[in-house]
Amino acid sequence: PQAVLSLNRLLLAHDFTNIIELGAHAGGLSTLFTLYALGSRQPARAASDKEPSLYKNETHHKRPKSFYSFDNTLRDIPRMELLVAMGMKFAQVDFLNDPATINAIGSIIRQPGTTLLLCDGGDKTREVELYAPFLKPGDFIMVHDWAKDREAARQMKESGQWVSWESWWSTEDGPVDAYGKAGIQGPCEANGVVQVYAEEY
Repeated sequence: PQAVLSLNRLLLAHDFTNIIELGAHAGGLSTLFTLYALGSRQPARAASDKEPSLYKNETHHKRPKSFYSFDNTLRDIPRMELLVAMGMKFAQVDFLNDPATINAIGSIIRQPGTTLLLCDGGDKTREVELYAPFLKPGDFIMVHDWAKDREAARQMKESGQWVSWESWWSTEDGPVDAYGKAGIQGPCEANGVVQVYAEEY
């Protein structure tokens, strides 16, 4: 439940031009970002100047944003169709293995403005390896199903707080994540990516 609050703080603090999601699943997070992008394209109006919109036209929330979502499988088709009708750009593609798709997503990341890239396609280390090289200074890359380290993952699993664990930072202990892969530290550092907000997330 705290994820939505933390993502809202991220959107308040940074002016993202493009938001890209790798792995939509049933479209839960897609709904949040579709609504945010849709709202960014609607000028703020109020019935009275004494009751202005929280996101005034001069704030970065009212600079048009684009939201892209990619997945290799369609699950909740009616929801995804609704989100596309609301402005989400969706494609059913293999973003882990198809070079043309990888380059097409990379070209979106390289567009002017700040990009927020959300990795949730089931192989977070590979996603960071593939897409971190496309990032521009100031861009953000996030991985879902995150644990700070092995001990944090154990505590979360035991408490029932978050059982799914597919990504973590350190590579010092070798391949120890949920899929037997090393953490994302290596590909991040190789591409100049540094951790921000890691404790919160």
